[in-house]
Amino acid sequence: MQPPGELESQVVIEQARGIAAQHNTVPVDRAYQLMRWYARNNNVSLCSVAEVIAALGPQI
Repeated sequence: MQPPGELESQVVIEQARGIAAQHNTVPVDRAYQLMRWYARNNNVSLCSVAEVIAALGPQI
């Protein structure tokens, strides 16, 4: 059983991967790497990065 909120976080991360991949014309695996890199280098959580990407959607 997953902790509360974990499934929602995974869904947001998957949505953000797709958006970032399309925006940057890269495979989804590369988009995930870029999101992780950004999170690490800016001292924020991956979920926070994903939430912003998902919220902005095609505006990014």
